[in-house]
Amino acid sequence: NGIGTIYIGNSGATNITDLADASNDQIVHLIFTNANTTLVSSVTFLLAGSVNVTPTAYSVVTMKRVHSSISGRWVEMSRSIK
Repeated sequence: NGIGTIYIGNSGATNITDLADASNDQIVHLIFTNANTTLVSSVTFLLAGSVNVTPTAYSVVTMKRVHSSISGRWVEMSRSIK
């Protein structure tokens, strides 16, 4: 449990569809260092508006893992696109 931060700066185009090894109710801040990564909305990785997003450098997307007894999905809590 708890809050974590992941810095993401892929050298080429990369899709993220899930975050592995998550704890129930975990909150993760995804901080992007470039625009090479696309977050892909899906039934298990729920983004606002159900739309994929490609954050730019210095953008932050915050996700929460819903408890597995409810759904076990990641849900977007907030985003700040720079």
